Amino acid sequence: MSDCEISRREFIYRTAVSTVLVGAFVEGPGSAWSFAATPAESNEFWVGQFTRGSGLSGTVELIDGSTAVVNLVSGSFLNHGIEGVVSGLESFVPGEEVVIKGTRSSGAILATELQSVYTGTTFTAATTTDLSFTANTAGGDVIVPAETMKRQQPAGVTRGESFAATVWTDPRDGVATAVGLAQPS
Repeated sequence: MSDCEISRREFIYRTAVSTVLVGAFVEGPGSAWSFAATPAESNEFWVGQFTRGSGLSGTVELIDGSTAVVNLVSGSFLNHGIEGVVSGLESFVPGEEVVIKGTRSSGAILATELQSVYTGTTFTAATTTDLSFTANTAGGDVIVPAETMKRQQPAGVTRGESFAATVWTDPRDGVATAVGLAQPS
């Protein structure tokens, strides 16, 4: 890996840090309108709301109010909501908060990474089934789908267990879905 690249883990970590910092300092709990990363040589990070796109080209309204064309290089890392790694921008939803890594020139961003913004929450399971459940959190209900249960809690969940979840919220309907689930250490 070259000096200007970051690992997927570091990219996700920086995204999570941005979500926490914004909630604390910019618009209150739950907002993701900021990013705490620093430029990595010729690459920088931006946060904004996805407007539209298909294939490897789209537009994003950045937090400074400007609109940027985003052109993804071949082989870019794209991670969307509940789908995970995707090959094009068709999966992204207008209004969805995203983080972009790339180089900006003349209002356009040549991006090597683009991903949905995720938030974190904790909860205690009140009711469960073998396949899925809905968790009641301070921020509202979070759906924990069967796929997440099978992948991360194959033994199931029992009433009273505490969990930390990585959550994506669909801007179309406000439904929050857990894409990651772990017992706090």
